Amino acid sequence: MILKLKQIQDEIDAGIISAISLDTSIIDAQQRSLEYGLLKRLHQFSGSPVQIVITDVVIQETEAHLRKDASEAQAKVKNAFKEVGQSWQTSVAQRDSANTLLFGTDSAETIAKKRIESFIAATSAVIAKAADHVKVGDLVDRYFAPLPPFADKETKKHEFPDAIALLTLESWATENDTHILVITRDGDWKTYCAGSARLVAIDDLAEALGCFQRHAAIHKCLQLSQQLLANDPMGIRNAVEAAISNQSWKIEFIPEADSQFNFDVDDVEAEFQLADFQPVADGQVFEPIEYGDDYLVVRLIVYASVDITGYFSFEKYDSYDRDYMPMGSGSATQTEDVEIEVLVTFGGQIPNQAEIDEIEVLAKREHISFGEIEPDWMNDHDSYDD
Repeated sequence: MILKLKQIQDEIDAGIISAISLDTSIIDAQQRSLEYGLLKRLHQFSGSPVQIVITDVVIQETEAHLRKDASEAQAKVKNAFKEVGQSWQTSVAQRDSANTLLFGTDSAETIAKKRIESFIAATSAVIAKAADHVKVGDLVDRYFAPLPPFADKETKKHEFPDAIALLTLESWATENDTHILVITRDGDWKTYCAGSARLVAIDDLAEALGCFQRHAAIHKCLQLSQQLLANDPMGIRNAVEAAISNQSWKIEFIPEADSQFNFDVDDVEAEFQLADFQPVADGQVFEPIEYGDDYLVVRLIVYASVDITGYFSFEKYDSYDRDYMPMGSGSATQTEDVEIEVLVTFGGQIPNQAEIDEIEVLAKREHISFGEIEPDWMNDHDSYDD
């Protein structure tokens, strides 16, 4: 079914929506950070009347992505150690010791499974298994009709995992006589939920979490917002700017450029300057994420001006020697306006005697275009003969 945000909140308050589910697209959008950020905030529902329900399809897809992440990261480090061994003349024993210190003895498969199991335990999530809920006949009928999430296109065979997951959720919701708030960015999932009697789609994880917060939390967010936008007695602005600077490694800038030479990216540096806050309502910039007797976690969307400097090394293929010749190095700087999400945890007596307990910057990736780049010596006229 299709519901507006206020209708979702009303159904939650009435106990009609009493479960949350999320698909792989949402987990991927959060950089698969199961232990941090917004995904960690799902822990608040453990032991509560609200149930986290995840299909085994989503669990297996996520585990596969985590396994790939771990394998690729390990491979990059091992390749880097080979270069270190050559340039620094470190022994194989030293490199093996460093590898063991970093990765231990677990495999990528084991690490991925441990992370999934810890997340499930922390959230007390129910794993809805397709084998218990999906009839093959229903799946086949939807495929050939076609009905959502299958679309009338050549690639519809790739939508079987989505169909299995959604039919599983539909059946689970029916068996438990509840509605599920399904957090997804996937268009096929949204289309299916629009025609469902028990699944309600929303594409923003923070908004979904905010729907479950009490009216008191929303009121406190308004009061804190008014303080920040007036005279900022707690120094929230400076604290947020410092947190972004200290946690800048969480914002990954991916350089894109053109050049007459082959080039590698050696490093990327960024300097952040907070510009403004994105309002979520009139006079309000804080959105409640988690609320308790003596704490409040809010999301704040920050607009920042960022000076991004990319450092590059260049080379050119020599057809005579059949090898690449180094052509020097260079740098380029680009200024971009970037949207950054942060979680602010307030403690104390909120709002009048509130204190900032923690500020966490949420991970994200940004592609930055540097245009045409070249070695520094090409801009230095003293390098040319008169």
